Amino acid sequence: LILFLLIPKSITMTSEEYTNTSISQDEIERHAKDIRQMKKVVANQQFELDNSIRMLDEMINAYKPLQAEFEVEEKKVAEIKKRCEEDGASIAKEKEKWNAMLVTRTKNDNATALDDEEGMKVQKESIQLAKKKLEDVAVAEERWQKAKEIWAEAESRLADCANNLATLKNPIESETRRVKCLEGALSGLQKEIDKTCALIGS
Repeated sequence: LILFLLIPKSITMTSEEYTNTSISQDEIERHAKDIRQMKKVVANQQFELDNSIRMLDEMINAYKPLQAEFEVEEKKVAEIKKRCEEDGASIAKEKEKWNAMLVTRTKNDNATALDDEEGMKVQKESIQLAKKKLEDVAVAEERWQKAKEIWAEAESRLADCANNLATLKNPIESETRRVKCLEGALSGLQKEIDKTCALIGS
């Protein structure tokens, strides 16, 4: 809008207005001067547009590796999350299984007659097995907790990547709108200049 306010009234006249107006030599010279002025405006705006395009290219080039890094981290987080959830479910299942066996074998051991040596032996071996399995489960739980810490760290890195992307994304969108606005304004100015040049035979 600001650019078009700079256009002299003579340049913004319609073709019909020109057709219905007898253009004198003085008017032709005035229009030619207006055109030269507008070409200077166009040149300045073109310089500004070129700078905006260069800045936009630089921002996009900085954005691309961050986007690639984000995608890599996102994939890692998804894989770690899947493993942690699967391991957590498996550990919980094993823990429940061997706890139940320990309780059952302990009850059976207490109910076994003292003179049933074979029965007592089987029960004690089962109890020892259940305890050993629960120890293994406890070790697995420790490893799982460490895996969850790694998962949290990966989530944190992913959040940092997302923030970095957002920091660049907003300026990129803003500069893109600016470039489009400048391109549209310059196109309109050039059309006005071309039309005026044609009408005065320049």
